[in-house]
Formats: sequence, C-alpha cells, structure tokens
Amino acid sequence: MLKTVIARQFRRPAGVLGFLASKIMDKGNLKAIEWVFSLLNIGDNEKILEIGYGSGILINKLAMHNNTIRIFGVDFSKVMFVRAKKRNYTFINKRKVTLSCGSVLDYQPQVLFDKIIAINVVYFWDDLAKYSNKLYQMLNNNGKLYLYLADPEDLAKIKFTATNIFNKYTPESVIEKMKSIPFKSVKYEKRTTNDVKAYCIIAEK
Repeated sequence: MLKTVIARQFRRPAGVLGFLASKIMDKGNLKAIEWVFSLLNIGDNEKILEIGYGSGILINKLAMHNNTIRIFGVDFSKVMFVRAKKRNYTFINKRKVTLSCGSVLDYQPQVLFDKIIAINVVYFWDDLAKYSNKLYQMLNNNGKLYLYLADPEDLAKIKFTATNIFNKYTPESVIEKMKSIPFKSVKYEKRTTNDVKAYCIIAEK
C-alpha cells in the first residue's frame, strides 16, 4: 500500500522519495526541535549525541549555540547523512561536529556523552529495553537522555503514522520498559506541538 511505502520513507529516507520525505520532516520537526533544545540546559565542554539527526537542524543549532561543546550524530539514512553533512560542513571541518551513518546499536563512540537526544525516533525501536541499555552505556555519570515522542492517539489519526511501521508508545510504556536500566531518575515533560500532544522523556544516569 502507498501509505506504508511512504511511512517507510519517514522511518528511513532513501532515494528521491526519501529526499522529499526528509523535506517534509524538516518542517514538521521544527517545533519539536525548539522545545527539546529549550530543555537541554547545555553546559560548557559537553559532548552531545543526537540519534536520528535527520538533515542536521538540531546539530547545527547546538553547534552555533556554544563554541566549547562537541556534537556527534548517528543516523541510518544515507539521504539524511548527506544532507546533514552539507548543512554542517563548516562545523565538521572544524571537528566540532562528527556525523556517522548506521544503526545506533552498532555505533561505537570514542567518548561518553553528557546528553543523548532522539526526536521522533523511538517509534522505530521494537526492543525498547535493548535500545535503552545501549544509550545508558554511552552516557557519562549524571548524563541525561532526552526522548521526544508524539501521543499515540494523535499518531493513529495521521494517515502515514497510523501504519504499523510506527510503534505507538505512550511515555508510560517507554518508561516501564526502561525500568530494568538503572537510571537515577526518569520523568517526562508534556506539551502540544503542531497541534498534537507531545512528550519528552528525560532519564538521568
């Protein structure tokens, strides 16, 4: 079905159709990016990882915000990798930004992170405990994980996100799966973005 084909492009953009989907995501994610950015409370010399960085909008915003931090990213879409490299070309040359293309489960960073961010990515994680454990291992002590997701009822109303390509998690169900990971604290913030209810789960190591 066409809507399933398109939903797969939102999960992992590829080819011409993926490029078009990435442009739609650029616009659709702006308010989410602004909100999550406002929650980060970035300190000097921090190392920050974004999972599923898309076209690199948040990475670019972070790089411009603070000259002392280093930003890393991993995304398994080659389309997004190419677009993010282009957007952040100057910061990559200065070694302020480092981008990788691949699965976060296979990602082997050379540093630990003070903050890890994933916006509209958790829908594609079938094994939440496995991903949560991987992210926990990549955090510094006192590091924080930020997971943004939209309300499952709202996702079910949208033609493409209603497909089974998207796991429609509640914040409570994500937190429940994370309980086996020894985070010090796990909570979530709530607000409305783009006329849908949205949540940002914040977990501290």
